[in-house]
Amino acid sequence: MNFKASQDGALNDALSDALEEDDMKLISLLKTEPAVTQVIVAGKLGLSRRKVQRMMKSLSEQGYIEREGSRKNGRWVILKEV
Repeated sequence: MNFKASQDGALNDALSDALEEDDMKLISLLKTEPAVTQVIVAGKLGLSRRKVQRMMKSLSEQGYIEREGSRKNGRWVILKEV
């Protein structure tokens, strides 16, 4: 039983690391291209647009990024460094 539990824990840790890596890639991209669209981010990172939307919402709620300006002419601002 303990072996299975440790396997599940390792899998969860690996998934958490992958999500954190995607978040860092997203923030890095927003630093270099603050006016980038979600569609372009999805293409550059190899993710779905929906995944990018969820990541941006989560990072925004955690205080890492913020949107300034309008939807059409706005840009992303990095509030916290990763």
